[in-house]
Formats: sequence, structure tokens, C-alpha cells
Amino acid sequence: MVLIKKLESPELIEDACALLYKVYHEEMIWNFSPDNPSQLRVELKNNKKILVDRFTDKAVWVGAFDGPQLVGCTRLTFSDENNQLEMEGYKNSVVIQKHLPADKSRCAESSRTAVLKSHNGLGIVRKLFLTAFQCCENNQYSFCAAASNAHITGVLTRMGCPLKIEHAFKYEDQDPTPVNFYYSDYEKLEVKQMILHAKSQEKSPSMNRAGIFDILEIVSPMLPTIIYWHDTKGVVLGANAHCLKAIGATRDIIGKTPYDFYPKETAEQILNHHEQVIKTGEILSQDEQIENRKYDNRRG
Repeated sequence: MVLIKKLESPELIEDACALLYKVYHEEMIWNFSPDNPSQLRVELKNNKKILVDRFTDKAVWVGAFDGPQLVGCTRLTFSDENNQLEMEGYKNSVVIQKHLPADKSRCAESSRTAVLKSHNGLGIVRKLFLTAFQCCENNQYSFCAAASNAHITGVLTRMGCPLKIEHAFKYEDQDPTPVNFYYSDYEKLEVKQMILHAKSQEKSPSMNRAGIFDILEIVSPMLPTIIYWHDTKGVVLGANAHCLKAIGATRDIIGKTPYDFYPKETAEQILNHHEQVIKTGEILSQDEQIENRKYDNRRG
């Protein structure tokens, strides 16, 4: 069983920085510019390589433990002496300004989320974020994050974190994909709503449902075919890039039903077919004509 807890000792934070180096540098082969605004750099400490930056010692760290082993982490950082969040140090991030408060002293930024490859698909990212949300709620902070990793963005979306801008900006020009920008306002009770939403998912009788969704987020981008998944009422819970491209959609379709992007007859046919699969447990095939159907995100 994975245990989530705050990392308070310098030794544990150092372990988290070593985990970041392993995941980002060794597993993901992430090469960052040496002159980056975060002062992100690799250091050698106690005979191990660690990934640190100018916010490392000021952050609130949360870790995931499998027994004594640290297998995942995330952190919350806060505005610096110039009233600037970490993500604002990058020139392309100007697009998010309209969504941030003028005074950022009550805003916490989530960053440096990582889980060892051996522990992917266990719902660890979701548990780390839930603890981060609770920390924000307890201390009356709003929550924000900028992430491009499909697994992380999928978890944030399913947990009800408001997506303000999809593909908002790139931290660095050479990054393969831009980030999605999320912001949850404490004053509007959005942080509390995320926590309630996440806890309601935990009460689901479906064993390890969150873990299955995590696996789908990881695997579906790798497959050369259209994949999407939904609940028993047809509400879309996730989709890969091939599906979104085919129907001319963005991840805004998450939370929608086929009625939002198909004619009524087609939507009913699809949902009736899905209901048969759910009821019988049998594998049934059906052609779904999704090509050239442009999704209109103003519906619904």
C-alpha cells in the first residue's frame, strides 16, 4: 500500500530531488536549457545526482512511499519576492496573466510531479494531487499548475481542476508540446469542490477505477487508433489524440456525451450499443462514423 505524506526533513527532500533526476533525466531524457529562469540544475550531493532549482528549499513537498522507498513526489511553490510564480519566469507564459490574481501571495503552484516508471498506473499522481489540494484548502491558497504530460493533465481534469487554457505556452522553445494551464480559485470554493469531487471518486464501488484510468491515459497515446472511454451514462472520461483529431475536438469534450457532438439519432445508436456491451459483458462491434464531424464546444 502506498503511503502519502509531507516531506519535512532535508534528507527526504533530497531524496525527492534524486527521484526527480531519475524520472526526468534518466527515464524521460529531459534536457533543459542551462540558463532557464527557474535556475534548474543538476547537482551532486552525498554521492547522488539531484535536480534542484531556486524554489527547492522554499517549497512544500509531498511524497509517496512504497514501504521505505520514495516512489513519487510533487510540490507546491509560492510567489517570490517579485510577486512572481515559477511559471511566470518564462517569456511565453504571458498568456496566463489574465487568469491570475494581481496579488499572488495566496496562490500555490504545483510543479515537479514525478512517479517512478515501476509504479505508474497505481493512482499515485492522483493521491499526491489530492494531498496538495487539501494543503491549499487548509491554508486558504488558490491552486495553479502548468503541465504537458498527458498522464498528469488527465488526472487534473478528472479531479475537476478547472482548465483555463489548453496548450497555453511552452516553457522552452524546444519542448515537444505546450502546457495546459489550470487555476482553481480558493475564494470561489473551487479548491473545496476539487477535494469533494476527488473524494467522491474514491467512494466508487469499482475497485481501482482511478488506476485503470491512469493506465488508459498512459497507454492510449501510444496506440495508432482512436480510443476514448466513458462512464455508464455515456459521459466522456478520456480520449487519445487520434480521437480528438478525428472529430475536430479538444479535451473539452471530457464531461460531455455523444449528444454534444453527434446528431440525436447517431448518439442514441452509440449509447444503445454501449449499454448492450455493459449489460451483456460481450465484445460487440459497431462502426461509429466520426470522421469530419467537427465538435462544437459551445454546445452542452
